[in-house]
Amino acid sequence: MQKDKTYGKNCLEGQFPHFQTGYVIELEPRQYFSGIKKGCIGKAPLEKAVHFQSLRSAEHFVHRNLGYIGLRVQLCRVCWTLVETESLESEWKFLEDKDGSVVKFAAYQDAECYRRKEELQSLSMVELYAFREKELLVA
Repeated sequence: MQKDKTYGKNCLEGQFPHFQTGYVIELEPRQYFSGIKKGCIGKAPLEKAVHFQSLRSAEHFVHRNLGYIGLRVQLCRVCWTLVETESLESEWKFLEDKDGSVVKFAAYQDAECYRRKEELQSLSMVELYAFREKELLVA
């Protein structure tokens, strides 16, 4: 009898896996790959998702382990960002830098330092978010 593989453990190391940055596989809006158990693909919120160290490793995993014809997934970069406090109750509005791109940080401390330096403490909150980077369609 073949044992089922469970991919529920995070690929990145860290004391608090639900605060990890890296990459995740989005299966549905705000539902991410959390493992395979008994032949079924598990979905969970971001804090319980399996994280990957790179976009390439997430893409390789999809092609190697999630080979269901017609499966469409999004590969997302998980990072810290600044969200306008007024928009926390509705659709989030992300703060942008002078170039017009959303500010993203690999570490929470970097986001906090930026927030203090730009004097944005009363206007923004630091939040973890998964930004879509690449769509895959398994054929």
